[in-house]
This record gives sequence, C-alpha cells and structure tokens, in this order.
Amino acid sequence: MTQTITVRPERKVRPRQVAQWALVVFVIGFCGLVLYLRETTYDSVIVLGDSMEPTLQDSDRLIALKHPYPAMSPQRGDIVVVEPGNGTIAVKRVVAVAGDRLYIARGHLYVNGRRCEESYVKEPMIAERPYGPLTVPEGHVYVMGDNRNHSEDSRDYGPVSYEHVTGLVICRIWPLSKLKYFRR
Repeated sequence: MTQTITVRPERKVRPRQVAQWALVVFVIGFCGLVLYLRETTYDSVIVLGDSMEPTLQDSDRLIALKHPYPAMSPQRGDIVVVEPGNGTIAVKRVVAVAGDRLYIARGHLYVNGRRCEESYVKEPMIAERPYGPLTVPEGHVYVMGDNRNHSEDSRDYGPVSYEHVTGLVICRIWPLSKLKYFRR
C-alpha cells in the first residue's frame, strides 16, 4: 500500500494584500470614530434664515460642540445652538452671561452699564421702546441674532438655560469658500 502525500505550495502574503487590508481597517475605524464623535461630542447644523447675517448666511453648514455648558464657561460672543423651548432650534450669539445686567436703549445694547461695540452686527438696531434692565439668571445666557432687526431671540423668549444650549459653534464647513473657525 502506497500512501500519497499532497503538498500544498506555501502561500505567500503579498505586500499589496497587507496594504489593502490595512486601508479597509483604517477606513472602518475612521468611520466608527466619526460616528462616535457625532453621537457624543459634535453635531452638524444647517443655518436657516437670515437672523445671523452677516456672520452666517442661510444654508451655511456648521460644526458645533454638543452641550458645552456648564462643562465650560459661556463667554460673550460665543455663537451657540439653542432650543428656546418653543419647538425650534436656532443659532444665536451670546451677548450676556449669568449675572450680567443688560438693557437696550436708543438702538444700542448695554451690558453692565457699558455700550457694547459689536462689529459683527448687520445694522443699527431699530428699538421702538427701551428694553430692560434685566439681570441674566445663574445658569442662563442671553442670546441675540447678529441681524438684530430680523431675529427672534432672548428679547422674545427670555434668557436661555444652559440645558437648552445644545451646541457651541466651532466652525463653518460649507460653503468651502467661506470655511471659518470661530475662536473663543
């Protein structure tokens, strides 16, 4: 009785196969990381309307850090995403923080007795009557649109609690020609 032994040729791992698998693993890992960060840390936002002109335009796409307060202190000038409680989501600018006393007179915003010089505001505010004075409560921010004459904001719905600030805008990613990082 003769025994037949089958010998299989040794299979070589080619560098090209290793590179392809490494690319597949990288792409899957990168996509997983992006999805994880989107769920836990960042969100994308599309601007609707003209209340933040000239800083932001209708249809701009933004990246926002999720639920930034109270993990970090709010600052005047922050651009935030808010859910003011009326079923809407809006992008606005923080003009006053907890403890600030504000009022509007003769078309100007005053915070802590000083007139605010805001280079980002579209045009002088038309104020038919004075507003305030109002002290921003602890755990709240006061927000306004940069297009003050065409913005529904804290003048309409009052100071916004930290829990209703759902994002801190960190950059505009679209249109690419207007890519911008918003510094704190």
